[in-house]
Amino acid sequence: MKKEKLRKIRKEKGITQQQLADLISTEVSNFSRKESGNVSITPREWQKIADYMNVSVDQIYEDDYESGGVEVENVNPQYILKENTLLTSYKDENFYKIIIQDLQDYITYLKAEIKRLKK
Repeated sequence: MKKEKLRKIRKEKGITQQQLADLISTEVSNFSRKESGNVSITPREWQKIADYMNVSVDQIYEDDYESGGVEVENVNPQYILKENTLLTSYKDENFYKIIIQDLQDYITYLKAEIKRLKK
């Protein structure tokens, strides 16, 4: 899901994607994918971005998953009914897998930085 609130406030404040990419230690192309909703933004990244832009996380945060707005009568046990929308437990599992992958990528980046700085 596109991060329209983030994009709008970023542009209003005159902050570039490059500045935020540098802030969260990623490439600008990856940040662009994050802002477009193709790659998840971790909770830690949300907080760093909010602090940098001097706003609360609530002002810029948008969930990665859109609710389908599907009303259901008979709920399959693998689904959760919440406020007349259908949310799959798969989304929750996937969210944690994405967080783990982001952290593993960040560890790899930090190892490369340490190696580079030792030279």
